Amino acid sequence: MRDNRHLLDELEISKLPVAYAWAMDSKDIELLMSVFAEGVEYDVSSLGFPPIVGKEAVRQFYLTQVFPREEASFSSISNIRIELRGDTAIGGDYFMHYGYHSTGSALPTITFGQHLYEFAKENGEWKIKSMKGRLTYQSAEAMNDSSGSGSRS
Repeated sequence: MRDNRHLLDELEISKLPVAYAWAMDSKDIELLMSVFAEGVEYDVSSLGFPPIVGKEAVRQFYLTQVFPREEASFSSISNIRIELRGDTAIGGDYFMHYGYHSTGSALPTITFGQHLYEFAKENGEWKIKSMKGRLTYQSAEAMNDSSGSGSRS
């Protein structure tokens, strides 16, 4: 049987991927940085980017590569799995991300995949120590409107 501390740790950790998704969609760089450990290893090489090490490098990546490319986005995180190992943990989730681009493309990008995590306590708080995105599907598709008007609401 799990004790209260174990359950509280799982709850705190499970909030990190959710905060990450909200930060992505709202382009809130401070909220985004709050989920990562100082020496975070961030790997979205499945999307064609090199792995990134360090919180400041992740900050610059989002400010220069991610946020400017999308006018709006919607991210959903589900099936969060956590395995506690004392003051560390591993886990994963499934994600869906819809990005509407400001680069002139009328087609939104639809991306599905998994995040794989390592979590650790830093100054008494749970943080993402390592995050790897594993892409399972990506497409740029026109939005279909059943009314035939072609507009997006």
